[in-house]
Amino acid sequence: MSEESPDKEFLDGIRETLDTGVDNLDEQTLLRLRRNRLNVLESAVKRRRLFGMPRWITAGGFATVAVVAVTISIWFASSQQRLPVRHVEEVEILTTQEHLELYEDLDFYRWLTDAETKGKVQ
Repeated sequence: MSEESPDKEFLDGIRETLDTGVDNLDEQTLLRLRRNRLNVLESAVKRRRLFGMPRWITAGGFATVAVVAVTISIWFASSQQRLPVRHVEEVEILTTQEHLELYEDLDFYRWLTDAETKGKVQ
């Protein structure tokens, strides 16, 4: 005997009791139940549609519109980016392959040339 047999016997007993109760219903109650069932089914079909389309189509449409909007905003945002270069000297620094140590201490060399032109350094 398996573990499910007590549950199965219990469920079979409930099923038989309910089936006997349905068989003993009067005609007026059966008509009311059928009418209510049809009303519920019709309202479920009406709720399933938004703008006259099934839900999966409208959800897919909204998702597609969202993806297109994000793509367009990224496209335009990337086309408006400017180069981080402000001066011609910076372009030279970015394009050169030699003497990078000079450009690392560029502020010091500028200060040195300014000091020489003012006559402070001899």
